[in-house]
Amino acid sequence: EDTAVSRIEISGGSFSGKSTYGNFCLSEDLDAVKADMLSITAGSFSHDPSPYLAPGHFISFSGTEGFGVSTGSAAKTQDGTTYPTVQAAVDAAGVGETVTLLSDVAVAEPVSVKKDLTFDLGGHTLSGAFQGTRTGVFQAVGCHVDIVDSVGGGSIVNTLEDKPGSVLYIKPSADAAGSVTLKNGVTLENLSTYSTSVVAYLHNAVSNTYPAKLEVQDARLISQDGDVIRYKSSSGKPVKGAISGREFWVAEKAASKSILDDVDSDTLVISGGVFHNWDPQADTALLDGDALLCHTLREGALVMQVVSGTPDAAVQSAFGGQTFYLLEGTDEGGQAVADLYSLQQAGLMPDGAQLTVLKDVTCTFPEEASFGSSNHPAASLGITVAQGASLSGTLPLKLADVTVSGEGDVSGFSVEPFDDTFRLSEESGLYRCRLTQSGVKATVTLSTGEVLEYSSIATAISDARTQGGSTVTFYDDYKTQKSIKYGLNGDADTLTLDLNGHTYCYDTLTTSPAFLLLSDKTLTLRNGRLEADSGSLAAIATDASSTGSRIVIESDFTVAGNSVLLVGTSPSLELFGTIDTTGTSNTSIQGNGSTTNNSSIVIKEGARVLSDKAGIYHPQFGTLTVEGGLITGSTGIVMKSGHLVVKGGEISATGARKPYTHESSGYISTGDAVVLEACDYPGGAPSAEISGGLLSSQKAQAVVCCLKDGAKDMDNKKFVTGGEFSSDP
Repeated sequence: EDTAVSRIEISGGSFSGKSTYGNFCLSEDLDAVKADMLSITAGSFSHDPSPYLAPGHFISFSGTEGFGVSTGSAAKTQDGTTYPTVQAAVDAAGVGETVTLLSDVAVAEPVSVKKDLTFDLGGHTLSGAFQGTRTGVFQAVGCHVDIVDSVGGGSIVNTLEDKPGSVLYIKPSADAAGSVTLKNGVTLENLSTYSTSVVAYLHNAVSNTYPAKLEVQDARLISQDGDVIRYKSSSGKPVKGAISGREFWVAEKAASKSILDDVDSDTLVISGGVFHNWDPQADTALLDGDALLCHTLREGALVMQVVSGTPDAAVQSAFGGQTFYLLEGTDEGGQAVADLYSLQQAGLMPDGAQLTVLKDVTCTFPEEASFGSSNHPAASLGITVAQGASLSGTLPLKLADVTVSGEGDVSGFSVEPFDDTFRLSEESGLYRCRLTQSGVKATVTLSTGEVLEYSSIATAISDARTQGGSTVTFYDDYKTQKSIKYGLNGDADTLTLDLNGHTYCYDTLTTSPAFLLLSDKTLTLRNGRLEADSGSLAAIATDASSTGSRIVIESDFTVAGNSVLLVGTSPSLELFGTIDTTGTSNTSIQGNGSTTNNSSIVIKEGARVLSDKAGIYHPQFGTLTVEGGLITGSTGIVMKSGHLVVKGGEISATGARKPYTHESSGYISTGDAVVLEACDYPGGAPSAEISGGLLSSQKAQAVVCCLKDGAKDMDNKKFVTGGEFSSDP
């Protein structure tokens, strides 16, 4: 038998392989002599070359750079003995002893510790690229490990970016707890971009009866995505932890989201630390009894800082019966800073807040930011500068009342309007900022007579609809795509919109009307023009489930482009002004034979109903009263149900004469001024009383009664007692 073995020695170069064998393919029969066949002392490799490393060499880096090889020892035990691998040093260490990292080391397998010991990073990095949250780069199973750093700058990093993973995995054994304490500012970092990734994973499986524990005394836990701590207890046994110091951050997670997964106040207590991500409810519930939540800047980013006892605050903010604190932090250049704008970013400078400045504080608002409201009411703020403290910079105001007082230095501080739509006055430290005349876009006049100013018409309408008897007065044209559903919870019973000569333009891609009235609501429109999208359901409508909705259109108001639609029970329309749908295919006023019941429509003197179709289509049970005004269309009025009363005004038809044909839904324009069609609609046959007015048709009849085949006819066709007609009535 030939036992000769070829030998390869590699002391440099770069090796990249794509096969399942990696960089090297050796016969399985030669596994026992691999070390004799191949010896590696240096180089970089796309796959892990650990089985072939020469004695005294170890993997020094891995991840996206591949695997590198370094000479020397990876770690040492407490007695000074050095080892080529970290795992070898851990295995050789005695219980309670210290294992120290001697170089930056990348491991091909997780470092697994199953005895109590201290692991000292020694200023170096332990890294590995491992998939799976229950794997980790470092494992503590059924033992206690203190992870420390006697030099500074040490870290444990999972370098795998394209798969989920973890950095630290803690698990109890069948007869002992699994626990880790992080000290001396060690860093644990996960480079994975997966949302299921985690830095520290505490696992208590079904078979475990002892707890898994993590105590963060002083450490940085950082991840690209996912969480920094996650608990998993399949057995229902305790998974516990405590955080008392340093920094926690998940870069891709929102600042208001928790990075602590599946924890509660029984399993995790926070008494210190800086958090870049903080859930105001879930995470605040984890605070220790005497811990306080403060805000500060960390390299220009607003973060949360938990402190115990009385904080060394730069600014104290009191509102809502609670006190909050801004600590001195650092700007993007690392310089110490405390700025009032940080308070506003944190939501700690709301309307009514009382601030106490305790140190040297700046006020640096970006160009687009300000304190106060764009609309009524004005916000209020009190600022007291304590003796020995100072406030500098500029506070831009919108609608606001700000009081500045105290014995501190405010010589470098000023207040100014946000822009030229606001004006500022000052008296004895009280700064009042209000809208200029050009800045007022609307006012709301309350039932008490009080007038409130607004820079936003939408906000004015929103506020007014909750104030009974209020009137919104426009000072500018208004364009919107938002439908107003009037009658929701909190809405008052009456609302008046005075457009003050302006136009309300409703341009929408939906079928919703500009205004939809719910039960027992009254909408009054005056002095302006509503231009409604002709493709929507209507310009103004009552809701099909409503009762008692009321629409009043005053004499100086025009609805253009679409109809007024009455549906529901007992809706009403009082028209003094104009509804004009000419140029569209819409009827100006209409109901629905199935969904409208007991409606009331009154056309007042001076009103105008203009359409290229029928001026009014009335298929429902209810009353249509014409007291005056003008109604004109291809057909004037079509009544399929309900009662028509004509006392005055003019009803004019301009369309071509067409023979009557029944339409089950809608109508055929016949060119007549008034058409009464008995067709067995749900509201019964129509009826009429005509005692005045002018009824004329250019090409057909003034009044026509029609009967659908087989339908019940009108009870009385002798309903004319007065008026003028273009044809024999």
